[in-house]
Amino acid sequence: MSELTLTGAEVDTLVALIECGPLSHGYEPSKSARDSLIERGLAVSIINKFEAGWTAATLTGCDAYKARFRAALGGKADTMLEAYAARVARQVINSAGSQP
Repeated sequence: MSELTLTGAEVDTLVALIECGPLSHGYEPSKSARDSLIERGLAVSIINKFEAGWTAATLTGCDAYKARFRAALGGKADTMLEAYAARVARQVINSAGSQP
């Protein structure tokens, strides 16, 4: 899958859906980004525990997450865990660079 262009809000929302989801409507970082991800097939509205109004990432959304957060040295992340580890490692490196 080629990497999709996502807005910052879409990335934040996709990360939340994958790492913390499914999320109840209203608990996503951005409602407009949620709607955009649904329109693009990266997320879907679902029923969770007999309650409508939840959002979850789709398999296409998972592929977009893996493409966005590539493995070390820019290689493709083969698993969700590998993509997650790469995302967290980059976040730590970036915040270490901002320390005094």
